[in-house]
Amino acid sequence: MEIQEAFELYQERIDKTNTTWGQDRHKINRFIEIVGKKTDSKEAINESNLVGFYSTLDRNQNGYFFTLKKFYNFIQEEVLSLPVSERKVFPLEAPKDKNIEGNNKKPKANYLPEGFNFYDLFSDDFYIHLCNENASVTIKACIAIGLGASYNTSDITDMTINDIQVNSSDSVRVKNIYEHERVQWITLTGKLAKYVIDYYNLRLKSLLMSVDTNQLFFQKFWKGRELEFDPYIATEKPPTIKSLMTYMLRYISFKVDIDPHLYPTHLYINSVLHQLIQTNGMALEAIIRTFGWERLFVKEVFYHFIQNREQKEFLGFNPFDSESLIEVGEDKDLESENPGIFFPESSSDDLPETDEEIIIIEMLTGRRKRDTKKVKALKTLYANCCQICGVALVDINGIGYSEVNHIQPLSQHNGIDKEVNMIVLCPNHHTLMDMGIITIDPVDKETILHVDESNPLHLVKLCVVKHPFSESCVKYHHDVIFNTTREKIKDVLQKKINR
Repeated sequence: MEIQEAFELYQERIDKTNTTWGQDRHKINRFIEIVGKKTDSKEAINESNLVGFYSTLDRNQNGYFFTLKKFYNFIQEEVLSLPVSERKVFPLEAPKDKNIEGNNKKPKANYLPEGFNFYDLFSDDFYIHLCNENASVTIKACIAIGLGASYNTSDITDMTINDIQVNSSDSVRVKNIYEHERVQWITLTGKLAKYVIDYYNLRLKSLLMSVDTNQLFFQKFWKGRELEFDPYIATEKPPTIKSLMTYMLRYISFKVDIDPHLYPTHLYINSVLHQLIQTNGMALEAIIRTFGWERLFVKEVFYHFIQNREQKEFLGFNPFDSESLIEVGEDKDLESENPGIFFPESSSDDLPETDEEIIIIEMLTGRRKRDTKKVKALKTLYANCCQICGVALVDINGIGYSEVNHIQPLSQHNGIDKEVNMIVLCPNHHTLMDMGIITIDPVDKETILHVDESNPLHLVKLCVVKHPFSESCVKYHHDVIFNTTREKIKDVLQKKINR
C-alpha cells in the first residue's frame, strides 16, 4: 500500500473530534510530500526517511516526534499487519527538552508570544483524556492561580485555606505571597475566577472545609488508578497535583505547537509579561507595587518586554518641560490614559484586612480591557444607528443593536480606548472596516473611502457625526490597515493579469 493510501486509512480511523487533528494532519502531510505520495508504506517509514525528514525541521521537533510516532505504529499494526514480535521501535530519539538549562535541570524561561491564546490552557478537549473530572477541575484551578496571581509551582501547591477568599460567583481574592508594601490581596475575576470557584465547590462537596485555616487548599480528590494519561507524553501516571500540572502543560504544548513546552514555573512570568504587553508597559507601576522590583523574575520579564518592543527614537529629558518624556510620534491622547486600567485600586471599604487591592482583569484572550461605559454612552448618543449607513438594527422587541469599533485597534495596534478613537457601526460595516475594505478620509474625517473606487460607498459622507475623531487614529487606520488591504488587492489583480 502506498503511503498516501495508508494516510487516508489513518484518517478514517482517527477521532476527528480531537482538536489537534488538524495540526497532526498537517505534519503527516508534510512528511508524505517529502518521501513521495506513491512510495510504498514500508519503505516510506524506514529509518533513513524518518531521520532525513526530521533533520529538516527547525522548530517544534517535539510535536512532529509524537505525531509521526503514532502514524508509524499505525502503519506497522494496521497497514503492514506485522505481529508484535516483528514490529520495530520508532527509530527517532525523543528530542531533548530545550527548556532544560545545563545539568541542573532548571527550566529556562518560556515567554509566550504576544497574542497567545490562553484559553488553550483550559480547553476541555485537552482534559477529556484524563477521564477524571475532579483532576481536570483541580489542574485548571491551579493554572488559573498561576496566571492570575503570579504564583509559582510550589506556591500553588503550598496554598492554605487562609490564602484564598471566594467573595461571589465571579470574584476570588488570593493572598499576595510577595507581601510587598500594602498590597495584600490579588483579586481574580471572569474566567480565571470561575476555574478557581469550580474547584472550591468541588472541595466543599468532597471534603468539608476544616476549621484549620492552615490546611492545604489544593487537595487530591482522585486515586491513581482512576486517572488516564497519554503514554506518548509521560511514561507513568502523574502521582501528585504538581506532577499532573506539569504533565498537562506538556500535553497541551505538544497539541498546540508550543516549542519548547511549558512548565508550571512559566505561568507567573507570562502573567507579568502579558500584563505589560496588553497595557503597552503601563502596568509596570502596579506590578512593582504588587510584587516588588527586587524580585528577579519581575526584572527579567520587564527586560524581555522592552527588548522586544520597537522604539527607534526617544526624546531626552528636558528639566524645563514636564511634557518632554514621551516617545517621538506618540499620540498625545495616550498621556491622559489611565495607567491602572488592568490594576485599578479597590475603593471597597467592606473587605477585611486590606488597605489596597490589586485586581487582575481577564487577560486570557490577549485583549486589552475595553471601557464599556464609553461604548454604551456612544451607542445611546447615536441611538444604535450606524454612522456609515444610518441604519439601526432592531429586533422584534424593538431593541436596537449596534457595535462600537476602535478605529485604531486596541490589541495589536495599540489604539487608545477613548471616544475619539471609536465609531458606531452596524455589523456589516464593522467587518468591512476591520478588514480594511473601507476607511475614513484622514483629511476631512467624514468621507468614506473604499478600496474599490467604483463602489457606491466610495467618497460618500458619513450619515451622522455627533462626536469628534482623533486625527492620528483615523490616519493610522487609513495608512496602515486600509492601505495594506488595498496593496494586497492590487497584488492579487496584478498576478491574475500576469497569468
